[in-house]
Amino acid sequence: MRRATLVLLFGLILWACGTQKNNPSAASDIPLIGHHYGAVLDEMGGPEKSMGNLKLYAQKGLIYYTDPKEEQVIGLVCSWFEGGYGFRGQAYGFRLGDTYPKALSVWGNPERRYYKNELADEVYWKNDSMEIWMEIWRESGFDATLTGDYEAETIKRMVFYRRG
Repeated sequence: MRRATLVLLFGLILWACGTQKNNPSAASDIPLIGHHYGAVLDEMGGPEKSMGNLKLYAQKGLIYYTDPKEEQVIGLVCSWFEGGYGFRGQAYGFRLGDTYPKALSVWGNPERRYYKNELADEVYWKNDSMEIWMEIWRESGFDATLTGDYEAETIKRMVFYRRG
């Protein structure tokens, strides 16, 4: 009986770890991809600027993309904007400033990582439902117009986009 309980417990732990990879629990405090845009309006209010299916919430560090009918969220950008405005919440279990190794532990090895500019690399993953881009700081530094202090190998920007 005791051995069967241990085997069952171990199996549940393995299952929980396996379901996390490439499908993180959506620990988020904002509406995500697949939500109706009405949920964004209810929670965030109207955007500061709307350009077709792009909805800018600069003071919250967010950009939402909707389908052509503006009914459903199909893309989400979590970033820093000039003036120190930035996304301070979490989306899909991630916050700006989280580490690249955390992203690897959740999303697995990326499709690619490449040099974007002298400040950041861009990393790209995809799974069955989503494409994920993250900008990762190359070195530690300071940027008065964006984040202030930042650490190397931490997330600077996150982009989530519905596939298909």
